[in-house]
Amino acid sequence: VMELPDNMPVIRGNVLDNGKFMSLVNVGDQVGTIYGLKYLGVYSYDADAFARDSQGNFITNLSGEKVPIRWMKQDGEAFSGGDAIYADLNKDGIINKQDVTAIGNTNPQFYGGFMFRISYNRAWEVFANFTYQQGFDIINMAKMNTTNMYTNNNQTLAVMRRWRKQGDVTDMPRALYQAGHNYVGSDRYVEDGSYVKFSTLSLSYNLQKALLSKLNLRSAKLAFTIYNLGILTKYSGVDPSISANRNDPFSLGQDNALTPIPITYTLGIWLNL
Repeated sequence: VMELPDNMPVIRGNVLDNGKFMSLVNVGDQVGTIYGLKYLGVYSYDADAFARDSQGNFITNLSGEKVPIRWMKQDGEAFSGGDAIYADLNKDGIINKQDVTAIGNTNPQFYGGFMFRISYNRAWEVFANFTYQQGFDIINMAKMNTTNMYTNNNQTLAVMRRWRKQGDVTDMPRALYQAGHNYVGSDRYVEDGSYVKFSTLSLSYNLQKALLSKLNLRSAKLAFTIYNLGILTKYSGVDPSISANRNDPFSLGQDNALTPIPITYTLGIWLNL
C-alpha cells in the first residue's frame, strides 16, 4: 500500500474481541498482512503475571509493589495463572491496541507448479503434476474455534493439556467459559501454510497398430487419472491451499475448516474411428 487518504490506516473490526481478528490496511504494508497480539505462552503462577521492563525485571509502583499485567486499561482486569501471555510491546503493563502488531502475511513469497511426463515404447505414458505455494501464513480459525474453551462449541483433545493448577507448564490456557481474554486474535493461531500438492497422476495406454486394425480404429487411448492425491505441509489444519479474497482488501487467509477438495478417480477412453 503506497498511499491512503490523510495517511490514515483503514480498520475493520477489533483485534481484542474474543474469537476475531482485526483487518487493517496500512501504508507500507502488503494487503493481506495479519495483525494481532504476540502470544508467548501461559502464566504458570499468579506471581508471574506482573509487568516487566525491557530487561525482564518486574516493574514496581511508587510503593514498591509489583505492577500487575492488566487488560485494556490501568484498572482493567488483572491477569493471573493460567491466562495467556501476550507481549507487552510498549512495557506499560497494559495489554491493549498499543500492543497490536503485524504477525503474519497471507501473500506467498512465490508459487507455481511443475510436471513430468514419461513414455515407453509409444504405448505407456505416466503424467504427474504438482503445485506449490511457499512463504505465506494462514489464520487457523478451526483451531481457534475448537480450543477456545470460551464457547459451547465442540473442542479438540488439545484442550486436555490446558492449565489447571498453579505451577502447570503448558501452551494451553485455562478454561474460562464466556470470560477472560485467552481467545483473542494472536499469532497463536497463525501458521505457515507453505505446501507442495500432488495435484494429478495419470497412467495411459495407447493401443498398438495390431489391435487397432482388429478393432477397425485409427487410434485409441485408455487413461486412469487421480486428482488431489496428497499434500506435503507442516500446517496443522486440513488443507492449506486457501487464499484471501483479492476483491476485498480486508480479506485475510482464514481456514474455517470447509470441506477440502476430495480425491477424484477418473477412467477415460478416447476413440478415433
